[in-house]
Amino acid sequence: MSVFPSIQPVSLRKRPDLVSVPQWLGGRWLWLIKDPITLRYFHLLKEEWAVLNMLDGCKSLKEIVDEFDRRFVPLRLDSHQAQSFLYRLHRNGLVLSEASGQGTQLRLRSVEEQRRRWLNALTNPLTIRFRGMNPEPLLRALYPRCRWVFSMLSLGSPRIAGSHCLRTAAVPF
Repeated sequence: MSVFPSIQPVSLRKRPDLVSVPQWLGGRWLWLIKDPITLRYFHLLKEEWAVLNMLDGCKSLKEIVDEFDRRFVPLRLDSHQAQSFLYRLHRNGLVLSEASGQGTQLRLRSVEEQRRRWLNALTNPLTIRFRGMNPEPLLRALYPRCRWVFSMLSLGSPRIAGSHCLRTAAVPF
């Protein structure tokens, strides 16, 4: 007698350090997920965010699919879609796995990520990030002092000066 994989508990759980904030984007509500370790941001639909929050390491795939179908009535989730989404969460580092052999996979992913970052840094120096430095506190401190630069008045002033220069240049001496 074999046990189906969908009945066994999913050995994934949501990382407790993730920061989740609802955000209005593109005419709908999304969840902005910030990974404080890698400083990467992810956008999840409310249904995807609900599935991420269901991951506690104790629920089976079948329980997750059943709860999804119950909470989001017109939508249906099959086990293949759920497995694909869980794989995507694991690949992006938003969940922790309880399965053995994860250290090797994490090391391979880290090496590949470092290689990709180096190639990006060589092609675009603006993508360089300093390890261990979160720019958010600096940006929060600078924003009140630099907010005027992005006001309508400061954006309109160069246009007015430019049009004045063009009119001056167009008038013959």
